[in-house]
Amino acid sequence: MKERQLIETKNVKTVKNAVRDTITRNGFLAVIAEIGSGKTRICSELVDYWRQYPHKFAVVQMHGFRHKYSRISAIIQLMIEEIKPGIDTQAFMIEKKYQVLGEALRETKKKVILVVDEAQDFNHQTFRDLKKIHEITGNGLKHLFSIILFGKTDRRWKQIFSMPELGFRIKHVNLEDLTQDEIIAIAEKSYLLSFQNERVKESFARFLQFKTPLGIEYSANAIRHRYGLDDDKKAMVTQEIMQKLPFFTIKYQFKMLGIRQKDFAQYANDMGASKKINEQRTSEFFSGKLNNEKLESELQGYALSLINNRFNQKSLKKAQ
Repeated sequence: MKERQLIETKNVKTVKNAVRDTITRNGFLAVIAEIGSGKTRICSELVDYWRQYPHKFAVVQMHGFRHKYSRISAIIQLMIEEIKPGIDTQAFMIEKKYQVLGEALRETKKKVILVVDEAQDFNHQTFRDLKKIHEITGNGLKHLFSIILFGKTDRRWKQIFSMPELGFRIKHVNLEDLTQDEIIAIAEKSYLLSFQNERVKESFARFLQFKTPLGIEYSANAIRHRYGLDDDKKAMVTQEIMQKLPFFTIKYQFKMLGIRQKDFAQYANDMGASKKINEQRTSEFFSGKLNNEKLESELQGYALSLINNRFNQKSLKKAQ
């Protein structure tokens, strides 16, 4: 799939302004968002922009991973390699690496930016050690580089912000659900959807299951998949499609995540479905022929729960 246009939503503008301010003052910022809110895409665009000006910015980009030990030694190594290429500190003790990093930061004329995606996976000690290297001073400055963290919504952030040594130092912004106008703009400009009329357009924005860029992408792909359309072809959303869109979207997500109908039936039964669920009922559910609004609503909830579980499992496996 080709790269989609990034629409300047309120979230995008908020993040860019916060990042710009953080870099100006060599600060420490966390950008926190639900899965699919577009944080990784924003992160990539910012990094691509900075790397267009290598004489001005030195960018260290990395991912957070779950590990019981601090990752600060590897982080310092990456920063030294970016700021002062050719220095191999791999065999150095952490104290010597810290010293070399301080010297490199004081000598460089560039704005040094450490960017971490999936930062919620860092353990507490890594966060504490990040604070230590961020406190390197020199040239009349309290901090010599900026740290920009991007992470999913996670209870770990609350723990981090409650720590006195971290909570008062890390500024943070939380991304919000898209507005109806933003949903339509992204659907039309990024995913080439058109709408039969204003009523259908409003219904799409109002009843979108996940009001995020990823939620729009899933719905757009589900429509194309259902009607055999290529990614670069426009797709018309009609009233009839809107009535079936929740089922199209869930079925498409099941396909992408490898969830079979019998897996879904088993999950619904394990979760305590009010009626016995078998593959025939799931087939009726996806075709919109269940003729039981209460059970239909119940199964939609179970389907979204199963999708969320599988998506989280897939993300964790990828990170490991």
